[in-house]
Formats: sequence, C-alpha cells, structure tokens
Amino acid sequence: MRPFEATSRPADAFGYEHEVWFPQQSGAGARVIKATYGNCFGHLPDGSEATPLGYLERLVLCNEVLGDQISFLGIEECRPGVIRVVTAQPAIEGHPAEAQEIARFFLGAGFERRRWGRNIVWFRSADGIVASDTHGGNVLRTEEGALVAIDVPLMVWKPEMSPLLPV
Repeated sequence: MRPFEATSRPADAFGYEHEVWFPQQSGAGARVIKATYGNCFGHLPDGSEATPLGYLERLVLCNEVLGDQISFLGIEECRPGVIRVVTAQPAIEGHPAEAQEIARFFLGAGFERRRWGRNIVWFRSADGIVASDTHGGNVLRTEEGALVAIDVPLMVWKPEMSPLLPV
C-alpha cells in the first residue's frame, strides 16, 4: 500500500463513494483519479454494501459491458486499518444526460427497467447484468452527442437473489 501523488492534494470533487481529482491538464490522455472513502466501497445495485473485491469486480464489469477504461492504480492506507481503492479513468467532457436519453441508451443496449427492492434498475436478461444509479451525473452526453456512462454500478444478478420485478 502506498500513497499516491494525486491524492496528496485536496480533492476537486466529492461523490457518494469517491473523492475525485481532475487532471491538471486537458487533452488526449487526460485521466481522472478516483479514491473510495476509507473502508467504503459503495453499494451494489441490490442495496448491499460492497466489499473491496466486489468494488473491483464492478469496475471490471464497467470496462467489459460499458466500455469504460478504468485502471486500478492500487490500494492506499489512509490510516492504520483504513484503506481505499485508487483508480484512474479517461476524463470525459460532457453534460448530464436527460432521463429520456438514458432510457434510450440502456434500451438500445438490450436492458429493460426493473424494480429491485426499493431501487429502479436496468436489467439485461441475456447476461444477467444489472445497472443502477443511472442518473445524469453518471451518464454524460459529450459535445458529439454520444452518451458515456462514467460511474454506473454493475453486477451480475443470480437466481438466488431477490427478484427483479417489472416496473
């Protein structure tokens, strides 16, 4: 475990599960650095707490399913016994997508809306992928009009989990 240069300065933004550092320079190859809060690795789409391994598995799914290019940089120990996962991903310039655009994006990728407990999620039955937290802050529209999911939690639904109900 090691400290990271980017995380030594104050974060530029704060999300539900991350501190975020924007690139110092823009342009091709610019990357955003993210670090989870100490011993907090977010929630899975079913509402359960994510483990460090679950968090990393979710990042792999984001790369495979959504085409994200998230890189694992390492684990940082904030203080004894408290860790956070540090990652980097391409800096995407854009504006929050509208709800209708987000719906078209997921419907076009073979997903359908479902209710999972108290949450509305997107489910793709072909591979069991569940996507949640799909608001405009996590799905951006670029200047070219492309929609890019930048922080959408994914997981694989299994039959032993609570049911996904029609909306």
